[in-house]
Amino acid sequence: MKKKYALLFVTLLIMLSGITCTQENTNYLKLENQYFGLKTPGLIPEVFAPGIVSDSSWAEHCQVAISPNGDEIYWSAWTGAYKSEDGSKNTEQLFYSKFENPVWSKPKLAEFTEGNPHGLNGGPCFSPDGKKLYFYQVKSPWVTSPKRCYYV
Repeated sequence: MKKKYALLFVTLLIMLSGITCTQENTNYLKLENQYFGLKTPGLIPEVFAPGIVSDSSWAEHCQVAISPNGDEIYWSAWTGAYKSEDGSKNTEQLFYSKFENPVWSKPKLAEFTEGNPHGLNGGPCFSPDGKKLYFYQVKSPWVTSPKRCYYV
């Protein structure tokens, strides 16, 4: 019986010796403007990108999605720039900024949501490989429309 356990132990050791672990280095942005020109994050929570993503012209941002390689950011925010069809309510819209020519682009409305200016567009989330961006959309009128998930 002891020989059986010894043989099993030796077999496991041989199998485990063939397995190696390597750490993958991700090419994150390493430029001075990578955090919208702000200091890099620390241990104390702070408002994210004040005046850019966290902008006082709209209600504070909702969900934030940063691409796996760190060069795109999408967020949803309630804004008065796009009202419900009757004009009585602000709507939730998706905005984005891209890191190009070592600066972040001016935040813009995501083009793929332009067909729903009176509804809700939110919940951005990148797929792990960064090739798809998922989001939800509620068409106007909100009360009678279902929430649907899409990706681009």
